[in-house]
Amino acid sequence: VKNIDTSLQPLLRLSMFPIQDSTVYQIMRKDYAKIEYPLLERGQDFDKVNGLIQSGIMLYSDLIDSVVIYHENSKSIIGRSNREYMNAAYFRDRFTEEPFVRKIREAYGLFVPIGIHKEELLSAKGVPVVSVGRAIMDPYTKEDLGFILFNISVDKLKTLWSDTAFSENTSFYLIDEADRIVPA
Repeated sequence: VKNIDTSLQPLLRLSMFPIQDSTVYQIMRKDYAKIEYPLLERGQDFDKVNGLIQSGIMLYSDLIDSVVIYHENSKSIIGRSNREYMNAAYFRDRFTEEPFVRKIREAYGLFVPIGIHKEELLSAKGVPVVSVGRAIMDPYTKEDLGFILFNISVDKLKTLWSDTAFSENTSFYLIDEADRIVPA
C-alpha cells in the first residue's frame, strides 16, 4: 500500500512556492502601510499571486482542492485558488485562531500536515478536508511573512490508494492524527 506521506511529497515542494517564486516572495515582504496607494497595490498583487497560484501550483497537482496564501504584515489573504467565494466573516473572526492555523505558524517554516477539519474559508458548506501548510519565513531575517495552506478534500484522498489491489474481504481504514477514521 502506498504511504500517504510519500504521496504528499510533491506538496512539500509546492509549499516552498512563496519563497522560491521571486514575485510572490517580494509581495510577501511588502509593507502596504508604507505604500502611497495601498489598496491599488494590494489589488494588483492579489491578481498577480492568484495567477501564479493557478499556473505554478494548481496546474501541477490534481490532489489540491484549494490554496490560500496569508500575508502576515497586512493580516490579509494575498492569494487564493478560489476567487468566487470566501467567507469574510469566518476569515475576520476565526480563521487565524483555528488550531490548524496556529499549528502551521508555530512550526516556523516546517511542513505541517493537518488532520480532518472543515474547510470554512473557501467552501460555503464546510467540506471535510485534510490540509498541509507551511509558515513562510524570510530566509535571512527569520521574520514571519505569513503562511501557505493547501486543502485536500477527504474524497480525493481515495485516489492515493485507488491503484492498490484489495480483495473483496479486505477492509481499509484511514486514520488521522487524532485516531479518527476518515470516511472512504
